Amino acid sequence: SAGVDAAHILPWAQYDLNIVSNGLCLNKLCHWAFDAGVLQLEFQEASDKYNLSLSACAIEAESHGLIDLGTLRDFQGVVSKSLLPKDRANWPNPSFLKAYNEALNF
Repeated sequence: SAGVDAAHILPWAQYDLNIVSNGLCLNKLCHWAFDAGVLQLEFQEASDKYNLSLSACAIEAESHGLIDLGTLRDFQGVVSKSLLPKDRANWPNPSFLKAYNEALNF
């Protein structure tokens, strides 16, 4: 196993968007955390950067002892452009991220 997953931003079964810009290459823990709404990825247009953070609902759940965010805290912050595809057309689509985050009430 390569240890990484191809994660869809907008669910493939619902949107039929099997394109690179609707995907993220994540380790298995981050894939679960993204799908579960624990990790939130946003595109900040003003700075032309992606930011990864813990969702407010995950932080709230941790405060009640329902989840331990431990290692996931280390993944927070600006995503280095060196981790993005070389072709900008393949970067995670900001409108897909926005729709996903809005669906999860972020």
